[in-house]
Amino acid sequence: MKPARIAIVFTLEFKGTHGAGRKAIFMANALKELGYDITIFTMGYEKGFEKKYKIIEIEPYKIEYESGLLQNIRQELSLLRKYFFKIFYTILKNKYDIVQIHGATRAVPQLAALLAAKLTRAKIVYFYHDLLPETAILLRNIPKESIIYYIVRIFEKIMCDFSDVIIVVSDAMKLILRKRVKNKKIEVVYPTVNTDEFGNCGSANLREKYDIEVAKPVIIYVGKLEPGIRGLELLLEAFSLLIKERNMEAYLFLVGGGAAEKELRKLAEKLGIERYVIFTGEKGHEEVINHLCIADIAVVPYPESIETNVSIPTKLLEYMASGKIIVASNLTQFRAILRNDAIYFKPNDVRDLAEKLEKAVRDIDALRRTGENLKKKVQKFDEKRVKQKIRKIYLQLNKSK
Repeated sequence: MKPARIAIVFTLEFKGTHGAGRKAIFMANALKELGYDITIFTMGYEKGFEKKYKIIEIEPYKIEYESGLLQNIRQELSLLRKYFFKIFYTILKNKYDIVQIHGATRAVPQLAALLAAKLTRAKIVYFYHDLLPETAILLRNIPKESIIYYIVRIFEKIMCDFSDVIIVVSDAMKLILRKRVKNKKIEVVYPTVNTDEFGNCGSANLREKYDIEVAKPVIIYVGKLEPGIRGLELLLEAFSLLIKERNMEAYLFLVGGGAAEKELRKLAEKLGIERYVIFTGEKGHEEVINHLCIADIAVVPYPESIETNVSIPTKLLEYMASGKIIVASNLTQFRAILRNDAIYFKPNDVRDLAEKLEKAVRDIDALRRTGENLKKKVQKFDEKRVKQKIRKIYLQLNKSK
């Protein structure tokens, strides 16, 4: 069978510093190993990728989410000239066998790729990382009953209806999408973790670098610093209660960059806990692992929403692979993965989170066994298993071309 020519439309940065980027890179690498000819449309990439793939770089945009309908329409129209024609004409000209479109909160690039793929009769794979209607209302802080929500639902339906295969990242997400999209092939491809990487913490003595005593517990959050949707404001407030009201000694690491960093720093100062909170900025994958090595407790403080109930954040798998004690929001998908080997708190409840952080700090030694259990559970998400699933999907798709 002739190797397929694939266009991957990933309208974010093709970098491993965030979850979506790692999923896209892993997917591309799995297909490359099948001998497929791959072209990637992206807004930025890590050094060295241009030697491995054909890369068409499209102009980055500054993400500014606004709540009004007219403002959102204006934002999309501003992208039309920048992104539509470059993606549309390139796919039209090259006539790829398969076009893989990654879901994002910008509609124009996806619609351009979809239209060009239909005109050239390419097979279409829609890699749906998030439930876009729910993501849109969270990021833009708008009510679910708003017209924007229903517009994005229509966009979701268009993308799903015209795709040959829809890839989602969790079983819970598949169940929800089954109710919205009828008679479509939906495949679950889990986020992955290379468990071998977590056996060696490297030589960096980060406790010394950050001047943290060996006996002091370290709590860590890894991921984007975004307002609202990550629950980071709640985490800082709960950590403040832990330090000031409950008289516990600990440090909180926020490992990642993002639009909310400045405001989170201000909040830490306002709460009087800035000397205990360490903002590391965005870190590469190896550095993230080294930071996890010095941590005792890892936190996923997400608020409750339909989206967070179906998500499997890459950070959660990294926490598991590194054998950390995990404190997580009591959400559907988290419980399905972690079972009894985590400490759960009520989403959006700052005092309950503070209480559960205190429990984790007080019982660190007794709770370390849960970390060992999680190391076994994370094998389900090992790269080799997930790669086999990807290959099966694309071999079948290429065969039907």
